[in-house]
Amino acid sequence: MARVIPALEVPLCLRAHLKTFSSFFPDKVRFNKSDQSVQFTEEMSFELRVSMSYFKFITDVEDVMENLELVLADMLLLSSHPPVRASEGDRRYFLLTKLFFYELLRVRDAFQRFLKRLEQDGLMSKEDRRSTRQLIEEPLSEHYLVRNVYLHGHSLPRSDEELDLLLLRMTSEAGYQERLVPLNGGPPLEYPHALRVLATKRRDGLREVASDMVSFFQNIINTTAEWTSHHRFAAPAQSEP
Repeated sequence: MARVIPALEVPLCLRAHLKTFSSFFPDKVRFNKSDQSVQFTEEMSFELRVSMSYFKFITDVEDVMENLELVLADMLLLSSHPPVRASEGDRRYFLLTKLFFYELLRVRDAFQRFLKRLEQDGLMSKEDRRSTRQLIEEPLSEHYLVRNVYLHGHSLPRSDEELDLLLLRMTSEAGYQERLVPLNGGPPLEYPHALRVLATKRRDGLREVASDMVSFFQNIINTTAEWTSHHRFAAPAQSEP
């Protein structure tokens, strides 16, 4: 399956730190088979720990985006191989739309965890974390509105094309032929052509939403990582005897 959503990348200024993890892990980490626990025999360097926070955030967002790739692939399949009945086509179309927004908004939780780790490492104050968190609220606000409409069971506002698909579904469920004839004349709208066009249009729109979200996070990662790489890391605090 060819990927259609851009991938997040680890900033160049942090890659050198991440490379040291491959040498750190085998020698400094022990796995206890009896209780399935992991123990570090040596504390991870501060630079590496901060870089790993970025890596964890990137992998969390990438996990979401890979799931969205599956949703987009299913939407494409829906347009090329629509179900026989309009009732099933309409239901599948809106189910995939719901899944997209449910999954997309997991990035907010990943972002909050990332900011919390930066605060714990002393790279960000609590006030800075709160103000930075607001950066994501605006681009996600409309997506939250859509998700909450689904979550609380309200009817989602439909476009004219989606209303047509709903009408085709209703005619199908009522046992009528799956076609709509305009009152003012013109060619009739039939199923599955209506679903093919609508699913293709929806897939393209959702792909742009996901791509914009990746670009947004990539800018945040690059900007903060550049600042982090020039930060004078404080020496770990010594515990009192």
